[in-house]
Amino acid sequence: MKKINLYSDKLNLQRFAGADVDSTQGLVATGTKLEMAQPGDTTTYTEVADVKTIPALGGSPQEVDVTTLADTRAKQIEGIEAATTAAFSVQYKGPSWNAVEAKAGDRQQYNWRVTYPDGMVATFTGSFTI
Repeated sequence: MKKINLYSDKLNLQRFAGADVDSTQGLVATGTKLEMAQPGDTTTYTEVADVKTIPALGGSPQEVDVTTLADTRAKQIEGIEAATTAAFSVQYKGPSWNAVEAKAGDRQQYNWRVTYPDGMVATFTGSFTI
């Protein structure tokens, strides 16, 4: 039987977490915030609702086939990144929610920010419906 070493000094994920970082903070999403700002404003965000679920954020570029008959393998290059739809599940949150609901479906391009409890922030722009 051959001995298999599951630890490698070449791929030690613990090296990426500093000694003063609690790695468990990034493992749960409790405390995640969904905020929005008016079109053109990327500084004044308002929390819109208590988040229940968060979709996968980001998109991947299309694969464009550039294979020719001279090639022995198929070739692709990255093309235009496709726009995605993000569906959040939220809990009603009083007056701040009423202000957001009044803007639903107006086709304006609002700025959105998702802030995770470990400090990671994702921003995107888009219209919304409820």
